Amino acid sequence: MNAKRYSILVVDDSRADQLLAQKVLESAGYTIQIESTCSGALQNIQKNVPDLVLLDVMLPDGNGYDLCRQIKEIIAERELFVPIMLITSKNRSEDKVIGFKSGADDYLIKPPASDEMIARVQGLLRMRDLQQDLKEAHDRVAHANRLIDREMRIIGDIQRSFLPQEFPAHPELELAAFYEPSMQAGGDYYDVIQLDEEHWGIVMADIAGHGISAAVVMAITQMTVKEFAPHHTSPSGALHEFNKKLKQYITEDYYVTMFYSILNLQNMEMVYSSAGHNPMLYYSISDRRISSLETASGFPLRTFDMKRYDERKVSILPGDKILLFTDGVTDIINSKREFYGTKRLEKTFERNGDRSPSDLIQEIEKDTEAFREGENRLDDFTLLIIGRRNSS
Repeated sequence: MNAKRYSILVVDDSRADQLLAQKVLESAGYTIQIESTCSGALQNIQKNVPDLVLLDVMLPDGNGYDLCRQIKEIIAERELFVPIMLITSKNRSEDKVIGFKSGADDYLIKPPASDEMIARVQGLLRMRDLQQDLKEAHDRVAHANRLIDREMRIIGDIQRSFLPQEFPAHPELELAAFYEPSMQAGGDYYDVIQLDEEHWGIVMADIAGHGISAAVVMAITQMTVKEFAPHHTSPSGALHEFNKKLKQYITEDYYVTMFYSILNLQNMEMVYSSAGHNPMLYYSISDRRISSLETASGFPLRTFDMKRYDERKVSILPGDKILLFTDGVTDIINSKREFYGTKRLEKTFERNGDRSPSDLIQEIEKDTEAFREGENRLDDFTLLIIGRRNSS
């Protein structure tokens, strides 16, 4: 320990005690400042914060306990740590308790032995250095976190720019979507792609994981879908192509679940397939009931080779709606550790099925918010609703 770099403030109104402390500490190489009053000590500290304070309890304009509290408040406001050692002839246990409660870091009885004073001073200065090192490390971590947070916001903005800013227009169809990542960048992806004049490709996908890595995989998935979807007339063929390309582009640490469908705009028939994604939901206005768009199991993309994915079809009649979502909706947890679940989602959908897609999304969002009771979302939350306008 290089004593020359430390400044010690001695606050004591006894000239004999001042000289003793000065002699002992200066002989050890420390720089010493001396004050005799509380007011003088406070003025000194406001101008130049020392590394250590040796403080008498009995002072002419106050007591060391109150002064100790004041000094701790001043240095706390500056986010510093300055140890304080009370040096006093008060040696009762209750005096020591009062001293430590006032914020003192050590307690030394007068008259102190020189070697004990030096040892106590060295121990407190080591504590001070450790606190300083911890603060500097904390500041570095905080700075790094701010940089990461900034990068995450940028990545999140870029990611959201990949999602559709507006949907293709059709006089018989109305679409609405809602997306909120659990972090600043997420791994959900939805899209409505104009394949040709008569067909739309409709995508709902969920990349395993969260944060930056999931956002990168999502971007790769989005580019893959955009590039290869127009070359396929069937959802099975498109998923097979997506799977093949993603196995080339992303590592085996990641996989993608995807619901992909092709909507024929002439007859309003939708053919769909699923690569490990939850069944989407269909609302029929004729019987005002919900049904699941089930398929035979298909493995998520980037896991296994799939030559063919099961295909099913559904006709969207006037007034009908299709709800696409990721498991971040159904996996919402409340304070009782209950899942929102598909059944609750179906009931909310059924109860509000006559509403417009945008109003329906608001109702689902409102219901899930009320359910989670302030608990954090653990996964990205994504909804896409396609509704056929009622001709009446």
